[in-house]
Formats: sequence, structure tokens, C-alpha cells
Amino acid sequence: MTVNRVFDADPIVRTVFDGTVEAADFTLCDGASADRQGYLHGHSQQQQAVDADGPRQRASGFASSQLGVSATKPRRLPSTDRAASPSPSTRTATCWALGPTDGDNMVARFPAAMLGASGPVEPDVSFNIPAITCVPALTSIAFDADGNLWLSSPCGGEVDRIAAADSQTAGDKVADVAISGLVAGNGLPDAEGIAFDHDGNLWVGGGAALRRFDAARLGDSSADPADLELSVKDSLAALVGNSLAFDKAGNLWATDFAANAVFEVAAADLGQTGSRTRSQSARSPSA
Repeated sequence: MTVNRVFDADPIVRTVFDGTVEAADFTLCDGASADRQGYLHGHSQQQQAVDADGPRQRASGFASSQLGVSATKPRRLPSTDRAASPSPSTRTATCWALGPTDGDNMVARFPAAMLGASGPVEPDVSFNIPAITCVPALTSIAFDADGNLWLSSPCGGEVDRIAAADSQTAGDKVADVAISGLVAGNGLPDAEGIAFDHDGNLWVGGGAALRRFDAARLGDSSADPADLELSVKDSLAALVGNSLAFDKAGNLWATDFAANAVFEVAAADLGQTGSRTRSQSARSPSA
């Protein structure tokens, strides 16, 4: 007998349940029944993590039941005391975060079991990447389909990959893949928000452009130009794409920091190559 991880049907933040088996092998007579497994709650109580609370270094979480309508919401996640800027949770509901100061490790991991109640918590794994020496060292986190950890370094103008197995242990890390040579319109290094689409392509925001690096090239380091570079009409062309996310239809959502706005680029505009300019298909003031 084996059991799989299962999810509930919550439309906003699903709850994860991990199966346990008391005895994998047993004999069952005709017509009889036996109970050999159970499911344990493996997620942080259907909560969505959001960015840390400024200098107080607190990550906030909000229950799924609170996220359907606009209102003032009470936070329900702990103060990390060590890390800020949490990433979207991984498939195991683990929260990954970036250290808020030079005195903290660059990357920290908080298991789901730590995130069910408020209060200070310490990461179970944290590490640095000594090759990145500039400031701000890192701004965004994303995972590819194989569980590799990708990190954007705006001051270095690159995105680095830490192999899945290597990211599960403490100690200094060396990127096994680096996408480098990313610059803003003023020629300065810039790599802000990062995200993967459903085809495994890496998208990078920063400067005045959104860039796509195709999945087929992500196994090797490269300073070659992006496979697609999009400029967005009506943006202020300053900090476009310092946060990126895809919806289930494949549309790309990004922030325009200078315009204080969130905008959408339709999925139909994302499969081209070369340099393009596209209109944003939705726009709203950001918080």
C-alpha cells in the first residue's frame, strides 16, 4: 500500500495532506477490510504568505476564507526575525525567504509546520551565495518544475540557479547555472521579478522590459540575449516587472513600480521571439 499527497478543493489556497502507512504489506481476506493509513495536515492552515513588514522583518499570512472580498484583514503568520520577502510556497507548502539585511543569510527556509501560528520562528535551513557581493544582493525567488531554486540579483544583472538537492542544506552555495548580462534601459545591471510559465520558460522583469528565456537553454549558463523582450506601452519604463506572476490561463501579471500599478500581458503575446512592444490589457493601482 502506498498513499499520495492530496489537496482539498479550496479555490484560493489549497490545504495539503500527507499520507502515512502503518504497514505497507499486509494480508486481507476476502470480504474483510483493514485501516492502514491516515492523513496528516501538512500545510500552514490554508494561508497565503505575503511580503515582510518593512524593518520589523515580519512576514504576514491571511487565511483563505479572508481572501475573497476586500476588507482590513488580521494577519496570521509569524514574525520570522530572520528573513523577509517570502516566496510563493513550494509544492510542500514550505516558505522560502530572503534575508532583510547584510547581517542575515541571503536565503532561508521555513517548513510548513512552523507557519500555523503567530510568533518568532527560525529557519531550518539558511545559506549564502558568496559570489554575489553587491547590494541589494537578491530580490526574487522562483522554483522550476524540477525543484531548482532560482534567485534574481538586480545589482549583478543576473539570475542564478541553486540545484534542488543543494538548496536543502545549509552552508555557502555556488550557482550551477547563471543567466547574466541583464541590463536596464540606462545600461546598468538589473534583474528584478522572476517567474516560470507553464512551458518552463523563465521570465525576468527589470528596467523597461519583460524578458523570456526559453526552457531549452536553462541547463547552461549564458549571457546571450533573451528569446523574447517585451516593452509595455503606457508603463513608465522605470521598474517594470519588479514582481511577476502567471494566472491559470497563462497571462502574465507584473508590477510597474514607478506608475504604482499592476498590469497584465495577454498569453497570446508571450509566445513570440525577438523584441516587441505590447499594450497592457489590464491595469489597476497597486497597494
